[in-house]
Amino acid sequence: QLDYGALNYELILELQPDLISAVTSGITQEEYDILSQIAPTITQTDDYINFGMPWQDVTLMIGTALGKSAEAEALVADTEALFADAREKNPQFEGKTVAAAYYYDDIFGYYTSQDSRARFFTELGFVVPDDLVEFAGELFYANISIERIDLLDQDLIAIVNLQFIAGGREELESKPLFGLLTAVQEGRVLYMDEVSENALGFYSPLSIPYALEEVLPLLEAIFPPEL
Repeated sequence: QLDYGALNYELILELQPDLISAVTSGITQEEYDILSQIAPTITQTDDYINFGMPWQDVTLMIGTALGKSAEAEALVADTEALFADAREKNPQFEGKTVAAAYYYDDIFGYYTSQDSRARFFTELGFVVPDDLVEFAGELFYANISIERIDLLDQDLIAIVNLQFIAGGREELESKPLFGLLTAVQEGRVLYMDEVSENALGFYSPLSIPYALEEVLPLLEAIFPPEL
């Protein structure tokens, strides 16, 4: 257990690892060079922003490093099949915009399409609008001023940190400008419990099936399947 962003190289060395996985950590080149002297180290590719590597690539990379490529490929295929089945049963999700939003200390923000919490929705057919991605720049998230809360007003607002909001849903909806958003007034806000939020944050073939089972009924209540 370390402070966020801090690497204790002496402690890592004492553990005598055979492999160091930094695939989802966003380490720097300097950190990689030092870790590689301790043990073979795998990290995300340059194809994505820091912390932005998709779960599929993460699973396959770790599988290769462990000599279990076939098992990793099967896990990816089985999990992607769950998303495909959900999309087939819910074509009404396709193309609808989403803001995977958070709130803390009077600050609103959202995660971009290169973050796992937003990817969960894009893999169901939702879309993170280009202006949200551009506003965040090279980051996987963006804090926004209260004057730009309009950025959150999408077809779906998914609150992904309710467990950390003192006062929960009532506290959030008591914020005047948030309450005025069209999505809020029309009931197009998704509120998840703590475990479901964590399933989206710790995104892997282990957590995705749980997230789908718990969140799909909530989404279908907001966007009912077309008869």
